[in-house]
Amino acid sequence: MEHNIYLDFNDKSIFKKEKLEIRCNLLPNVYTKSWTEACSLINIREFDVNTVLPGKENKLKQPGVQIFNYPARLSNKDSNGVSYDWDTWPFWNYWNGLVFIDVDSKKYNGSKVNSLKWDRIEMALYDYMVTNFVDNFYFQQVSNSGKSFHFVFYVECLRTYENFLKSCKYFKTLVVEAFSSLGLKDVIEWNEVMDEHNDNPVQPLFFSRNPIRFCLPECEQRRNFGDSYFLADINLLHNQKQDIDFKNTDVSFDINEISDEIRNSSDITSITWSHDYRLRLAIALYHMFSGDYDKAWPIYR
Repeated sequence: MEHNIYLDFNDKSIFKKEKLEIRCNLLPNVYTKSWTEACSLINIREFDVNTVLPGKENKLKQPGVQIFNYPARLSNKDSNGVSYDWDTWPFWNYWNGLVFIDVDSKKYNGSKVNSLKWDRIEMALYDYMVTNFVDNFYFQQVSNSGKSFHFVFYVECLRTYENFLKSCKYFKTLVVEAFSSLGLKDVIEWNEVMDEHNDNPVQPLFFSRNPIRFCLPECEQRRNFGDSYFLADINLLHNQKQDIDFKNTDVSFDINEISDEIRNSSDITSITWSHDYRLRLAIALYHMFSGDYDKAWPIYR
């Protein structure tokens, strides 16, 4: 399928002014140790799938990448073994904006299991992604089994754990939409098909020998590539662990628990607006405007 609507590269207005270079740390294999073993930084377009060893016996020898522009494998423990909460993890500035969505659809065992044509599904999903999500879809690759998928998206945003989680949630909805459009909603919603490890920022993506299907030639250079508009749409609705019921959530403050940063500040713009502060503000505005989103949203922004 040709996507000529997007391939007019003579139209310079579709390109960014500066070249976008997305680089990842390349892990030689599953056993690559965090921090102590140097890793190359690569553009995934440069990766040769023929370097992946064939056969199940070589599964643990497959190369992979993390979503960080850092020359070693990262974990939530630093090189001295000190553990960090993801919110305070000091390496978010190395996040390259990619998000991996792993779909382990080979675990599906429903009524359609014997009739699924995975090669056709692969191409139909790719066509749907390119047609509908061109501003964020980067590439997909099918697993060695031919029945599971990696979908990779890109977002241009402030590099924080909160934005990573929001992006994960949003991009998962795109994958669900793509499967559902093919009549495969029961597949994507099957237990364990979309694993929770998608929310782990240091979870590597290990390559298969199958083709890496990029969104479009030079999609990284499109002016709107990495659009982050969706972060605003779910900013009021998303909590790190669950969605918030604004209507039935009260905001209570203990004056003794207010941080010195707020207590001693006369300039609201100088406050570090953490997730908790923004959530309290969103709930307060919801109640002030009696649940009228259209009135609350501009004030919140």
